[in-house]
Amino acid sequence: MIVRLNVVYSAPDELLVAEYFAGYLLEQSLSVDNLFVFVLVFRYFATPLESQKTVLSYGIGTAAILRLILIILGADAVEKWKPILLVFSGILLYSSFNLLLMYVPTKEYVNYSSIFEKDSYLTL
Repeated sequence: MIVRLNVVYSAPDELLVAEYFAGYLLEQSLSVDNLFVFVLVFRYFATPLESQKTVLSYGIGTAAILRLILIILGADAVEKWKPILLVFSGILLYSSFNLLLMYVPTKEYVNYSSIFEKDSYLTL
């Protein structure tokens, strides 16, 4: 952490420092979100405590490899065919509108989920 900050603070451009800090904050917020997802997934699949570390390691490794593959393929696709950015933008806009207009389930509907059992601390 300190080494990375020293590299950034020695950068001549203040914009680079701001971009790095924004990226750092984004990654930290996403990692907290992932912890919540891990708890839900481990609880849903009733993963034994002694297996959780192994499962998590495999999951993180697989996610890193798949992310690398998709970044390489995406960068190559954008480099070879720039209009694909319009396709990606359209997908993001479509997804955003669907999220904004999405039906919000009632409390009774959510409680039927097996994740939200009566004895669970996640009960709504």
